[in-house]
Amino acid sequence: MISLEIAQALKDAGLKWTPHTGDYYYRVYDQGFGHYDKNYIDFMANNVYHALSLSQLLAEIEARGYVWALRHSGSYEISICPWGDISKAKTFKAKSPEESAAQALLWIIEQEKGE
Repeated sequence: MISLEIAQALKDAGLKWTPHTGDYYYRVYDQGFGHYDKNYIDFMANNVYHALSLSQLLAEIEARGYVWALRHSGSYEISICPWGDISKAKTFKAKSPEESAAQALLWIIEQEKGE
């Protein structure tokens, strides 16, 4: 699961969260952590951050037109590139596959803002 810091960075960068039952989130106001139940949590609150799963991160990377390759060699590395353009490949390393994918997604969002 991603850290609170990268969850905040993704939300601050503009990543939207449409919660589904069972999604995990952080509550900063009481330093809590939980999973979404449609009868509980104001997911639009400024102090609630989606703790995306690896599958959610990878799906979001793909939805933004990127392909990815994930590998483990002491640390977790994800390489991404725009669909069909290997010359623009970028690699991100972290201690978990989720953190490396979250770093990649954050980079993609920042690139989209710069276009």
